[in-house]
Amino acid sequence: MQKPKILLVLEPAVSSQDYESKYVPLLLKHLDPDESNLSIVCSSIGYRIFDPYSKNIKGVRWGPTKARGLGLLIGYLLYMMFAFLKTLALARRERPHIILSLGGHTYSGVIVSAVSKMASSKSIIRIAGPTRQTLKSRYALGAIFSAVAGVIEFFVFRLCDGLLSNSDLSGYLADNYLNKMQVVKQGVDTELFTPAVSMESKLKPIIVTVSRLSPEKRIANLIESVVYLKNTYSDVELKIVGDGPEKEKLTRKARDLGIDASVEFLGYLTQQDVRTELVNSDIFVLPSLRESLPSAMLEAMACKIPTIVAREWISRLEFKDREHTLVCDASPQGIAAAVRQIIENDEMRCAITDRAYSIIQEKYSIRISRTDFLKVINGILRK
Repeated sequence: MQKPKILLVLEPAVSSQDYESKYVPLLLKHLDPDESNLSIVCSSIGYRIFDPYSKNIKGVRWGPTKARGLGLLIGYLLYMMFAFLKTLALARRERPHIILSLGGHTYSGVIVSAVSKMASSKSIIRIAGPTRQTLKSRYALGAIFSAVAGVIEFFVFRLCDGLLSNSDLSGYLADNYLNKMQVVKQGVDTELFTPAVSMESKLKPIIVTVSRLSPEKRIANLIESVVYLKNTYSDVELKIVGDGPEKEKLTRKARDLGIDASVEFLGYLTQQDVRTELVNSDIFVLPSLRESLPSAMLEAMACKIPTIVAREWISRLEFKDREHTLVCDASPQGIAAAVRQIIENDEMRCAITDRAYSIIQEKYSIRISRTDFLKVINGILRK
């Protein structure tokens, strides 16, 4: 069977860490580079990062130089313009079967859906979550950004051949786009994310989270929960993996609460280093207001780390409270109470981690997600 020719259009990156921490894992969760002829359009800093996966990389020199503010907006617009031209030229020369966006939002989907029509290729756009709702809650001008995103989504959803997500977004999409929706569970590299050889029965506890540091993730509540936990566990530690616009505010909050010695901000880490932090921790907590299917939670489950998540979104997934995870009220007091339950109930903790580990192996391995995505590609190509 002929390998599909795929042209992957990536979002711009300010630093190589952006690509290493997010887009390389995303690529590998969906595609086996040995089973496709892959071309990539990305920021010029992506040459070194993506060279192991493609020998046909087109770098865009112009793009954002800052992670937020006007520099981000202007850089993003420049990147989109030049990436469109490079994608169009590459598509006309290479004639890919599929032009693909994995970004999670529809911004690069504008390029993908438009160029696919000009080059007579098929297009697939990945959406990770409800972009309009996220923008509305994240920024001071969120209502304006949300309206702009709505216009972009109307254009992209109308032109694309397939929409991809890792969870059911039928409540977010208009009815006339539902026939384009395909759900592919987000795979976990179960060869990398494995439990520690020996696991301590007594917890310190060391709490870890892996998250973008933005308001909807509610990391401030997690930090404040440490204050309540210190009343019982004086040596409690919190490790925060990730970066984002709230980092300075969160750092200041830990200092103002007098717990900065117990809270460590680790920034972006490689996948190997994320695994190291997970297996060296006792409990994983994700208190965010909304999620689709968070990779970090799946990776913690694969490492047999008990997870605590917020009740707002977990009910949409197949993970059950006290069966695969512990669901909490994501207030500081609610998080602290859930941590205490994990520490003090050995039987529940072991049962949760065992069942979570089993479901990851059975339904969420990277092998399964790649197979399912290839079925999506073949289905769209047959239309």
